[in-house]
Amino acid sequence: MWATGVGPLALGVLLLGIGLSAARRRLALRKRGIGVVARFSHGGGQKKYFRYTDLQGGEHEIVADYAAPALGGRSERIKVVYDPADPDRAVCTLATRTLVWRGAGIVLLGVPVLLFGLFMTVGQVVGLLV
Repeated sequence: MWATGVGPLALGVLLLGIGLSAARRRLALRKRGIGVVARFSHGGGQKKYFRYTDLQGGEHEIVADYAAPALGGRSERIKVVYDPADPDRAVCTLATRTLVWRGAGIVLLGVPVLLFGLFMTVGQVVGLLV
C-alpha cells in the first residue's frame, strides 16, 4: 500500500505548497505593495491581459485572475498590487470571500489527501518495521 500512497502524498504536498506560496505572496504584497489601477490590454475569456504603470513610469503587464473584480462596474479596469522593489511582481486584488473560498478549498482538499498519503506511505512503512 505504501507505493500507491506516493500519489496522494505528492498531490497533497503540491496542493498545499501552491496554496501556501500564493497566500504568502499575497500577504507580502498586501503589506509592502503599492496599489494601482490596471487597464485592459488584450485577450479574452479567462486569459485577459492588463497593463499598469509603476510610480517610476514603467509599463508592466499582468494576466488577470478570472475572479478579479472590475472597478466601477467596468470590466476594462481592475486593481493590482505590485512590489515596489520588483514592479513586475504583482497580483490582482480579490474579494475577501474569494480568498476565503480558495483557502477553504485548498485546506479541505489538500489536507485530507496529504494525510491519506502519509498514512499509506509512512504508516505502512513503520508498521512493517515494528
